[in-house]
Amino acid sequence: MKLIQLFLIAAAVFVFSSCENDKTANTESTEAATKEQNEESNSSSNVVSLNADQVKMAGIKSGKIQKKTISAKVKCSGMIDVPPESIASIHPVMEGFVKAVKALEGQKVSKGQVLGILEDPAYITLQEEYLKVNSKLQFAEKEYARQQKLSDENATALKTFQQVESDFAVLKSEAAGLKARLNMLGLDTEQIKAGKIQEVIYIRSPFSGTVADVALNIGQHVDAQTEAFKVVNKDHIHGELNVFTRDILKIKKGQKVRFTVNGSDKHFEGEVFLIGETVDEENNTVNVHIDPIGDVSALKLGMFISAEIMVSDAEQDAVPELSVVKDEENTFIFIDRGNFTYEKYPVKAGTVMDGFRAVDGVENLSEGTNIVTQGANYIWASL
Repeated sequence: MKLIQLFLIAAAVFVFSSCENDKTANTESTEAATKEQNEESNSSSNVVSLNADQVKMAGIKSGKIQKKTISAKVKCSGMIDVPPESIASIHPVMEGFVKAVKALEGQKVSKGQVLGILEDPAYITLQEEYLKVNSKLQFAEKEYARQQKLSDENATALKTFQQVESDFAVLKSEAAGLKARLNMLGLDTEQIKAGKIQEVIYIRSPFSGTVADVALNIGQHVDAQTEAFKVVNKDHIHGELNVFTRDILKIKKGQKVRFTVNGSDKHFEGEVFLIGETVDEENNTVNVHIDPIGDVSALKLGMFISAEIMVSDAEQDAVPELSVVKDEENTFIFIDRGNFTYEKYPVKAGTVMDGFRAVDGVENLSEGTNIVTQGANYIWASL
């Protein structure tokens, strides 16, 4: 009887132990399967598999990572300007009425070219006055010579000679002053002496350039305070950039510059020519003068520009700008694994230049690795 009881107890213990072992084995198996599934899920979340139609529709293309010389940049802004001697605000020398306007805004003009014509009775009066004074001067000159000869021979009183000498000097000075005024008006005194009175005066361009402003109309009365025309010589057109003091030590003469006119996509080239010596305390900036290179015909005085100064050059790993995708604070590219399969790969994106972006973090990829050069955003949307 005792033997039977012992046998039953042993059998129960054996069965219980077997159940516990099976339970433990099942638990371990389940955990292993779950871990494997999680690892597979994490791996697959960075991989996208497409089909041929999808790749064609999205225009996905692949290529190699390249080595490009890419410059570090200092971004700044400014405006287009010219030196003070290259811009002229033209005023009439003497008041008058506008008889004709010979130039239009935007027109190219040569040095001395007539821009406008003025008329006024005062011009005729001034020439008549000059003729009268000049006539008196000729008589006074002869009288002076005669009295000087008599004085040398002690044949006339010294007081008489001194009076004649004084009158001659006054007339000579008056004639010189009138001649200078007529020359400023552009009137030829030799023609006036010949009896050719000129009824008009001409407003002329002081140098070759482009008419930037016309402020006259026919019949208008203008005086010396009226700005009639503005002419700009664009031969020395340049950019005046405002560079923050934190960046100014990076700037050197001769560095290349790229800039655009605000509101336009057209790019212009230039180089640093002068660096200012003082700081604008209000804006904490230093003025940097740049000279444009190439065709500057489209640039206008006063245009606002945005610029990038290339402060250093280095050969770096680079990919087409469209290869880089940004996810919040992270950037990455896609590696082409073949068979329309693409793997997300994290990189640190750098400077953009000529359509390529510098990237760090690809040095461990093999030399023959293909990366997506077009259609990266489509692949990203398919993850």
